[in-house]
Amino acid sequence: MKLTTVWLVRDPSEDSVIEDVLWETSMLGLFYNARGSLPGDWTLKHTEVYTTEAEARADAGNRLMLRDAMNDEPCPEVACSHGDDRCCQHCEPRQEGA
Repeated sequence: MKLTTVWLVRDPSEDSVIEDVLWETSMLGLFYNARGSLPGDWTLKHTEVYTTEAEARADAGNRLMLRDAMNDEPCPEVACSHGDDRCCQHCEPRQEGA
């Protein structure tokens, strides 16, 4: 079997979505991606190459969940000042009368 497609996964930034951390490429695309990257870029972003999409999606999902868990901070405000039903990005919806 000839390997023609691989999936790349890298660490997410603060505002990354799945498409930013997971993408499909050909072997030639892999070569160009590696060659065109800055020195150390693959190591700094912990880039992994997968031969199956399922493994790559699982890794990408885990990285996004870990990023979200590490950025999860309790909201310092009792009442929301954003005019929204959430007091901040990671808080539970406000309770009436809170």
